[in-house]
Amino acid sequence: MDIKSLMQQMHEAKNEAEREEVKTLISSQFNSLSESEKEVVRVEFIESWDEAILFATEKLKKFDLRIEQLENSSR
Repeated sequence: MDIKSLMQQMHEAKNEAEREEVKTLISSQFNSLSESEKEVVRVEFIESWDEAILFATEKLKKFDLRIEQLENSSR
């Protein structure tokens, strides 16, 4: 089960119907796993979200720095 790919599909869904399709796919694949495989998927999911949060945080820091630079240059 490729968590990053499924998360990307969810992110790229254009409407609620597409999101529901991805949710159904995720549920189907997840439910077919053994308990030990499910635990691995849970850990991968958490790690993937941690990476996404870290990425967004870094982007925001760069954005804040750029705004600060623009504000300082306009003074």
